[in-house]
Amino acid sequence: MRLPVVCSLLVLICCTAFSQNPEIYDVVIHEVLPKPTPVLALPPYEYIELYNRSVHSYNLENWQLKVNSRTVSLPAYLLKPDSLIVFCSVAGAEAYHQSNIVGISRFPAISDDTALITLFDSKHKVIHAIDYNQGWYGSVSKNGKSLEMIDIGKPCYEKANWLPSSSSTGGTPGTMNSVHGQWTDDSRPDLLYAVWLDSLTIRLLFSKSLDSSIATNPTYYKISPDLPLKAIKAVPPLFKEVDLSLLDPVYTEVLYQITTNGLLDCTGKESDLYNTTILGKGKKPQKGNIVINELLVNPSPGIPKFIEVYNRSDKPIALDQLYFSSRKKDGSLSTFRKLAVLPRILPASDYLAFTTNAEALCQHFICKAKDKIATINSLPTMAMDEGSVILLSADSTIIDDVRYSDSLFFPLMTNNRDVSIERLSPEQASDISSNWHTASNIYNGATPGFENSQRWVAAVNPPIIAIQPALITPDLIIDNKAILSWELPQPGYVGNVNIYDIQGKLVRQLARNILLGNSGNLSWNGTNEASEILPSGVYIFLIEIFNLQGSIMRWKRTVTLARKLK
Repeated sequence: MRLPVVCSLLVLICCTAFSQNPEIYDVVIHEVLPKPTPVLALPPYEYIELYNRSVHSYNLENWQLKVNSRTVSLPAYLLKPDSLIVFCSVAGAEAYHQSNIVGISRFPAISDDTALITLFDSKHKVIHAIDYNQGWYGSVSKNGKSLEMIDIGKPCYEKANWLPSSSSTGGTPGTMNSVHGQWTDDSRPDLLYAVWLDSLTIRLLFSKSLDSSIATNPTYYKISPDLPLKAIKAVPPLFKEVDLSLLDPVYTEVLYQITTNGLLDCTGKESDLYNTTILGKGKKPQKGNIVINELLVNPSPGIPKFIEVYNRSDKPIALDQLYFSSRKKDGSLSTFRKLAVLPRILPASDYLAFTTNAEALCQHFICKAKDKIATINSLPTMAMDEGSVILLSADSTIIDDVRYSDSLFFPLMTNNRDVSIERLSPEQASDISSNWHTASNIYNGATPGFENSQRWVAAVNPPIIAIQPALITPDLIIDNKAILSWELPQPGYVGNVNIYDIQGKLVRQLARNILLGNSGNLSWNGTNEASEILPSGVYIFLIEIFNLQGSIMRWKRTVTLARKLK
């Protein structure tokens, strides 16, 4: 009688394993090889690897993988906890000849440049999705290299949690990822912008995937003036978008303020800083009401180029009616690149920078707000020495045309690598060379998405040079610094800042021939060139600025440094 009992227990265990209802992220897309050729060492076949990060075993029969618009059903396979399975073409499985690499007839082709890959369970519930693009490879060649997830504990982090494989073979199909590890990240699910899909539906777009289980709670959303909500939907498969359905249609051109509160990402982090945006219907762009305001044309490898626009009108502009282009050598226009697919607006007197990789851009330059950096699939061709960038409306009317060359950059610079050119005044024409200037070094060479560091000011006021506080105690207060700040009447000044002790000895060169913006600051923490805290005493700042017109100005300011008594 024992044998039937044992068999019954085995059947129960198996059935229990198969009948588990998977939760989102229980099984994740763990590795993808989009471009297997030219090969490094792996067979020349695309593949998708799945990893079971849960404590349950899952039978993958009738689960589905969708690559863009093509869907394929998965065969029966028991994926146990902490285990991997790789799916590829039948020929690929034969070439690998590994037990956890399974071939599928008519395996969907994986695009080299960009693809939305979604994993569904047998009930067509989204379990995981990634939306990769070539920017995920950074400066590394994608040829023969897979993309690997870094930290399985952060499945909704997309690009930040993926790297090209570091394996010499180009990938690690069926084994633990070469880039596997834990990492910390303090990014939040910020509200980027809102659009009208129709008179009854508002779509909110976020910087990260949301916890879809709570994103439909109406108490997390506030619209002013008030618009009563009928329903809320977190949009699959990435859950970075939320649709708000209204009780009654709205046809007015009123601007609404939308604020979110309490929304979380998949790791429980809440955005409490960037959670407000403006919703409205944009006006048709016209020549003069929106201008190209800043360009980065010669970045180092791994840093993307960008184009910034500025709305100089008093009305919101419809970005989905605008395109970027450039001029070819024969004078004809290159392919038009649409600025926005959805009807996003650019509010009056606001900035927006367009780039192919927002994360990489903001790792190098200061980005004051994520909602001011927009990701676009591609930018027009921008040569590093000279070229043009054109802004056009949907009917091919030229809204702005900027022709740039090396001559627009600051003459004392040895090269224009990793520095932008900024428009000094949106009121002056784009073809006036004196209306452009190299961005200040204070902002690492560019100001994407916010006010330019170099600009003309309406009123000509005398320079303001100040240091606060007058007393610093770096021994007693952590990160205690003296802040040297300035307000200058015009752009184009170069600065030198030297610090001397009371005997006149130079103890620190704080700045040497740096290109200043109209405003900015430098800090001093009481140390010398060797990063050693200096003795107590009075220290003298000698500040000198000059420009190419021969204007030279100098100031002295003092700071007292107090040390802890021994």
